[in-house]
Amino acid sequence: MRKDELENRREVGLIVTNPAMARGMLKVFDSDWDESGKGKDEDAA
Repeated sequence: MRKDELENRREVGLIVTNPAMARGMLKVFDSDWDESGKGKDEDAA
């Protein structure tokens, strides 16, 4: 990994075959995204 990936971006690739696990992970991601305030600017556009 380059310095940029370690310090400025967070990129993860994951293959999940269990639908319940995928839904749980999506729920956590959506919650974290909402708390970050990142989606608010996009929603207003």
